Amino acid sequence: MAGGYRKTEAALKVRVMDAEAGYRNRRSGRPEGTAGAGRESPPRPQVPSTRAPPHPGRFLETRFLAPLGITQQALAVALGVSRRRVNELIRGHRAITADTALRLSVFFRTDPLFWLSLQAAWDAHEARRKLRGLDAAPGRKRVREA
Repeated sequence: MAGGYRKTEAALKVRVMDAEAGYRNRRSGRPEGTAGAGRESPPRPQVPSTRAPPHPGRFLETRFLAPLGITQQALAVALGVSRRRVNELIRGHRAITADTALRLSVFFRTDPLFWLSLQAAWDAHEARRKLRGLDAAPGRKRVREA
């Protein structure tokens, strides 16, 4: 068994030296260490989750405000918006707009697309839920989900 280990170790050392020297892989013809480079795999279809995504306002409250000890009033002052706007966002009565996403991203040092993607996921979930509600209505043709 020890002999097999030494052979494997020696083969590994040779491969490392080959890669450093720029030798090409015998099978693929590509430089060592670039297996699959240049080839992109086809995009995987996203499987819709049965779990509802978190509402962006709830996410803001549970992941940012509560752990950091920031009140809605303090956030509103820091963002330069009304306390009512922050409260409606957290309660789920208001969506995160591009303006709000920019303000949140500056304050929390995140990417604005992070906040917009949370909102987009929530909007898609709500649209899917409403569409299913239309399917269940009597006298309506069933609409297939794509």
